[in-house]
Amino acid sequence: MHFRFLSLPDRLPADHPRLLIIHEFFYAMHNLGPAMTRLLQSTADDAPPITCIVADCLFACTHEVATALGVPRVVFWTFCASAAIALASSRLLLDKGHIPFN
Repeated sequence: MHFRFLSLPDRLPADHPRLLIIHEFFYAMHNLGPAMTRLLQSTADDAPPITCIVADCLFACTHEVATALGVPRVVFWTFCASAAIALASSRLLLDKGHIPFN
């Protein structure tokens, strides 16, 4: 199995707060599709060809990209380690009265 990882630069200045302005982050994520499509099309002559897009659920634009390229996509719902620990510990947290919050 061959995986190729590609990235798009955010082109923001180094002093930009990035994730501190959450609505800008989601706006950028929503509008990333055309740039991502161009990037993947520019690799069309490289071997091996792109056969599937694997994406995080935050990258909703990958649906339009996969459709434009005629390839399937696999979407993963990921979450941080602290959320995984909280989920795994939910019974203990309930039993100790830490959740639900009052």
